[in-house]
Amino acid sequence: MSLKLYYDLLSQPSRALYIFLKVCNIPFEGKLVNLGKGEHLTSEYKKVNPFQKVPAIEHNGLNMFERYCFVVIFLQMFLIQKLLDAM
Repeated sequence: MSLKLYYDLLSQPSRALYIFLKVCNIPFEGKLVNLGKGEHLTSEYKKVNPFQKVPAIEHNGLNMFERYCFVVIFLQMFLIQKLLDAM
């Protein structure tokens, strides 16, 4: 599985993206980033998201951390492919 979601369910944007992926049956690997323990402030996580916020997505070596583009990207990558497979 190449899609990784970095999230903490205490974060509303993380919850929204997590629910969206689940409802759309988009397969992903969940990577919990514990905000309470400051895991988003580590140098390791800064490689994923230089702004050190959640959620973030890693897909095929590309890191995405701008929430507003997630839905558009997922529609292009997954849902259109499902339509093509159904034809």
